[in-house]
Amino acid sequence: MSSSVPVSESRGFRPDIVMRLVGAVASGWLADRVGRKAPLMISIFWYSICNFIAGFSPTLLFLLVFRTLLGIGMGAEWPAGRPWRWSNGRSAPAAL
Repeated sequence: MSSSVPVSESRGFRPDIVMRLVGAVASGWLADRVGRKAPLMISIFWYSICNFIAGFSPTLLFLLVFRTLLGIGMGAEWPAGRPWRWSNGRSAPAAL
């Protein structure tokens, strides 16, 4: 299949991945101060808006800027969302 379909493999710099670290650190810090609900709601709103705007991007630069900003919201989801899910009576996955 891969010989008949050209596959592009990205091995370059991905700013959205780097910004996930920024979002995770900021969300973790905020969750320690005000609880997990506010950072979780902010992160969902943040990446929803950035993804919506990126969908209408007229240029590649515009797309890259909003995909980078999207990374902040995606990273912010983990420190607030994961413990909240586990604290609601659901057990942690066995692989972790």
